[in-house]
Amino acid sequence: MEKIDKLDKIASVLGEKKKIALICHINPDGDTVGSALALYTALNKLNKKADVFSSDELSPKLKYLPFSDRFNISREIKYDLAIAVDCGDKGRLGVMSEIFDAADTKMCIDHHKSNTLGSDYSYIDPSISSTAEIIYSVLKKINGLTFDRDIATLLYAGMLTDSGCFTYPATTAQTLKIAAELHACGIDAADIAYNIFKKKTKNAFELEHRVLSRTKFFAENRIGIAVFFLKDFEETGTGQEDTEGLVNSIQSIDSVTAAVAVTEIDALHYRVSIRTKEPADASDIAAVFGGGGHRLAAGCRVGGCLEDVLEKIVKAAKDRLD
Repeated sequence: MEKIDKLDKIASVLGEKKKIALICHINPDGDTVGSALALYTALNKLNKKADVFSSDELSPKLKYLPFSDRFNISREIKYDLAIAVDCGDKGRLGVMSEIFDAADTKMCIDHHKSNTLGSDYSYIDPSISSTAEIIYSVLKKINGLTFDRDIATLLYAGMLTDSGCFTYPATTAQTLKIAAELHACGIDAADIAYNIFKKKTKNAFELEHRVLSRTKFFAENRIGIAVFFLKDFEETGTGQEDTEGLVNSIQSIDSVTAAVAVTEIDALHYRVSIRTKEPADASDIAAVFGGGGHRLAAGCRVGGCLEDVLEKIVKAAKDRLD
């Protein structure tokens, strides 16, 4: 009953507010973008003034989604309501935290267990497969709103992203029921999956081949780490957006329990993506470095020279595997 009451309250607040900012997390993925754009589309159908924001540019694969060109069009700062979508802490809002802070009312809709973002209203449920699944439930509470193909496509893309194509443990019968309902709205599920998970350029393929060939293994092959250097991007004509998905290739190795992709930002800063298998918890490893995420997928940033960074990551992972 408590969850139902919270959904009703979230829907009620959305109905009351006229000018709403929807803010994605940094390095936006399909869940935060699909969720925010689904809300954006629904709110505009209800004659609200809604704008979407992201501190970082969307990757080419996410620009496939409906209304992906609507990000950061508005230059306004002050909103009746600002919603942090799929975002667990203030730092993950990036420079758009200014808009969140300036809003009369603040809201957070998320499914990260590590959520520390304070707000006036929140719906945070780590047991749910994706924030998009929560947004679906919120939108179902709004009287007079009908799901069109665009809203269904956006929600399905978000659910597909954070459920690992409906393979992660948080995928439930309810998740699949919602996916079926969205499918009935006329979406092209195969095309969504191809564009978000499979489509890549030849240059991206060459980057993946180069980096995977350098993968190193630790702790009796239970930990696998691949490193992307800035020179890899320069020499293959790729960008950091082309790193997505490679860590899953390492995770697929039968002996590997913790797979890690380390991406060079500059000589002393690295972005780290972590994927684990049960019983290891990726968010616990990321939390060592101030990051967070989900049990099987998390991320953080680590500073220092590469040798020290790798040593720290291996120790943090090994301590949580033993």
